[in-house]
Amino acid sequence: PDRKTVVRLRVLSKEEAGFDPEPFLRSPFALQSEPELVARVRATWTLMQLTFETYDPAVYPALRFFLSLAARFADISEGVVADPVSQRYSLPFEVFAPDQADNRIDARDFVQVFEAGGYCFTMGMRKFVMPEIELRDVPPHQVGTAKNLLISLAQKSLLGTPLSIGMRIGSKPALEVA
Repeated sequence: PDRKTVVRLRVLSKEEAGFDPEPFLRSPFALQSEPELVARVRATWTLMQLTFETYDPAVYPALRFFLSLAARFADISEGVVADPVSQRYSLPFEVFAPDQADNRIDARDFVQVFEAGGYCFTMGMRKFVMPEIELRDVPPHQVGTAKNLLISLAQKSLLGTPLSIGMRIGSKPALEVA
């Protein structure tokens, strides 16, 4: 709508793209996914790849437009929106995080948080040329809190306050005790 954003669409057969749905279908992602999403991935025979050619200097409107296009293409083709960098696979109505308060960027639309054996980490920050964020030795009962913290830190970074190596996060009194 701003006429500053140009997106390229490339349509490929799954063979031309080298896409085989079987590894995904056997993965833990598929086991945790909605049956409709799994069925759509299994039925894939064409892939649509979106890339930016140019974008609005404000960035957020361009990102929103990009995701809106991806969701619309997935909707009309009965497909899935796949983001291999963040390892996020969504049905069209799941592309945007619920309860978005305004038109700002929402990290939940671009970044995924995973946990594996007490290790929590983001996937997707590198799309913004930012380092992924991680927490180690997270007790099982604190995993939910750790994931919320990581997505909050990702949000803060995307809004212009990126983290730096060695940076300490938390309230001043808590940091003084540590």
